[in-house]
Amino acid sequence: MTQEKTKSTTKERIKKRLASVAIFIMMALFLAYEEPTIEIAWVTAILLLTIYLFAFEIVDVDIAAVSIMVLLGLTSLFAPIMG
Repeated sequence: MTQEKTKSTTKERIKKRLASVAIFIMMALFLAYEEPTIEIAWVTAILLLTIYLFAFEIVDVDIAAVSIMVLLGLTSLFAPIMG
């Protein structure tokens, strides 16, 4: 009985995460076309990713914070490619 309950809970979590991923991707694509410059679009996308990682707790908070810091470091490296 408890295994069935945990399976249904896991399925519900997966559905919620997939829905939140879809919403995040749609928002990022919308902002990519609506922002006045590509730099503002990149900053907005990184901010949305940060909010998404912290709000839905896809990974632990520490891992999310380190990932965002690494991403910010990589943006300075790939700035000429990003626009």
